[in-house]
Amino acid sequence: MLTLDANLKIDSATSQYTNFDFNSFVNFNGVQLGAKADGIFELGGDDDNGTNIDAYFEPFLTDLGTIHQKRMRYLYLEMKTDGDIIVTISSDGGTAQEFTVSGKDLLPQKHRIPIPRTLRGTYWLYQVKNVNGADFSINSMSGIFIFRNHGLS
Repeated sequence: MLTLDANLKIDSATSQYTNFDFNSFVNFNGVQLGAKADGIFELGGDDDNGTNIDAYFEPFLTDLGTIHQKRMRYLYLEMKTDGDIIVTISSDGGTAQEFTVSGKDLLPQKHRIPIPRTLRGTYWLYQVKNVNGADFSINSMSGIFIFRNHGLS
């Protein structure tokens, strides 16, 4: 079963849940509840019955509004996490690179990640995922790019 949770107060803030056999969900006084034939269950805690909760998101594939090839120099993250996250950056140049970013205690943090010059392309895709069930939220993600016009006429 697939469940989508849309936050109507924030544009495009949707969460996706799989493997729930609930027939309804509600947020009651700040508590997430799921209901099914054999009862009502609170959805909370740091794990799923002792198993880490894997989470990730991928913003859309982008060419940053231009067909020029680009190199990313730095990725900047404003985030909170109580553990490690892995940021994967890939481009149509056939390369992908993983970066591990550490945090603690869900305190607001800013990170600058230097990107190797071998990572280049026209289209870019990002993935952010947790490690060992770490809780995380990303406030902003931005990059510094160098635009190249090689091969364009």
